[in-house]
Amino acid sequence: MAIVSASRCAAETELGAHVFEITGYSLHRGLGVGRFLRSATFAVGGHDWSVLLYPDGVDEHRRDCISVGVELMSTNRPTALPVRATSLLCFFHRVTRMFLWSSPPAKFTFGRPTSWRHCFFSVKRSLLEESGYAAETVS
Repeated sequence: MAIVSASRCAAETELGAHVFEITGYSLHRGLGVGRFLRSATFAVGGHDWSVLLYPDGVDEHRRDCISVGVELMSTNRPTALPVRATSLLCFFHRVTRMFLWSSPPAKFTFGRPTSWRHCFFSVKRSLLEESGYAAETVS
């Protein structure tokens, strides 16, 4: 009888969620293209993160959008080891908890301090504002 052996290698992963509620959204309109609001720092997978929301778009090409991204805040890690993350961002109504828009899952590698910030999803501001999702509170 032959001897059969097996082994498995599985990557360590951790799932987390963070709700970034912005009260008084209309007061943040006009902040300026490329300027952002930052969430509180939260921990997932042994690293610290924050959500960035650009109410006037991340750049001139997206000035009519609300742009959302994630930033790796951890500074106490070896720079030789990249951090890989998959994120999914969504806008939902504060009262109904119904989703208006959700990004597809996106994978990113954070390697150097210059690549620790990624703004990767933009949605037309009019879509959120006309639906009431960005009237006074964005979550």
